[in-house]
This record gives sequence, C-alpha cells and structure tokens, in this order.
Amino acid sequence: MKKILALFALLVASQAASAAVQYTATSPNYSAITNFTVCAPGPCGNFTTSMRGEVTFVTSQRLAANLPPTPIGPQIVSFTATDGLRTYSSSDPQVRLHTAL
Repeated sequence: MKKILALFALLVASQAASAAVQYTATSPNYSAITNFTVCAPGPCGNFTTSMRGEVTFVTSQRLAANLPPTPIGPQIVSFTATDGLRTYSSSDPQVRLHTAL
C-alpha cells in the first residue's frame, strides 16, 4: 500500500510540474508621459499617471527558476497585454506574438 501511495504522489507531482502556468507582470504607474497632440485614425486617448502596463501569459509548463533571457514563445499558450488604453490578446486574430524572452 505504501508503494502505491508513493507512486501516486510521484505521479501527481510530475503532472503538477508539467501543467500550464499563468504569469503576470505589472509595471509601476506611469510617471513621465508624453501624449500625442494629433491622433492618427483609430482609437485615441491620453495616458495618465493612474495607468500602467500589465502582461499576463500562460505557458504550457512551468518556466525554470532564474531563467536567463531565453526564447519562450513556443511555450506560450495565450497572452494578454495592456498599456492602459489598449488591450492586446492572443485571442485577437490581428495580434501576433513577435518575441518573448
């Protein structure tokens, strides 16, 4: 019985290590802002000091601790990024992930 429980615990631990993981990074609020005086066609707005950037992405497996700059694009399952005015998401067919390090 102990061997079965140990085997089960090992199986659960290995599955947890390879499960999808969500990561979020949030910048501090913007402090130095230079807004455009003329907007091109499309949505337009001004940034404020109450805004900040945020990125959330899900990888197919946990990233290594203290990972140096390494391409992780193939491991990213989904992502969402906002700059305070616009949101970019992997669910939008016009948004493409260019580089992820």
